[in-house]
Amino acid sequence: MVSFQIDQIIVDNKLTNAGSSRLERYLCHALCYEGHGTFDFNNNHYRFEAGNCLIVRRGDMLENIWQSADFRVDVIYVTPEFITISTPLSNYWTNGSLALFNDPIIWLTPEQQKVCALDFDYIKRRLALTTYHFHRDATVIYLPDQDIHGNSHFMFQEKNNAQIADLVMAWIEKLSLN
Repeated sequence: MVSFQIDQIIVDNKLTNAGSSRLERYLCHALCYEGHGTFDFNNNHYRFEAGNCLIVRRGDMLENIWQSADFRVDVIYVTPEFITISTPLSNYWTNGSLALFNDPIIWLTPEQQKVCALDFDYIKRRLALTTYHFHRDATVIYLPDQDIHGNSHFMFQEKNNAQIADLVMAWIEKLSLN
């Protein structure tokens, strides 16, 4: 069972904060709108410019960060725990992680830039709505951790539906006690 907390997502407009101790364990997603910056990552020097997206597993892996005077960027920092509870499990992460470790910059087409900018804007707008249910505590129960396996999207029709019902009832009881 994993709980979501709002400090697991931080939006910023400076890439230079990526190396701070406060954000050292956060995944860093950045979209450059204007200007350029440079940084060192994995013993290589990179130039990050308008139209590029940057993804690194840990912000503290970026070193010697420099930004031009006209550099304009949105940065979204996300904890690994948030990624775990908000994305489906797959075996694709290994190849993606290796590719990004070799080069964390993604060159976006003009259409991809628009979509990415809209995604960043949507996240910023959603985080600004403090009364929205997005800010409430959320709980994800990973069924294999509860020794429950082989379920479809219609868990109530599965052979182990009583086991699922017991888990749901225990969760509801826990909520009512809090």
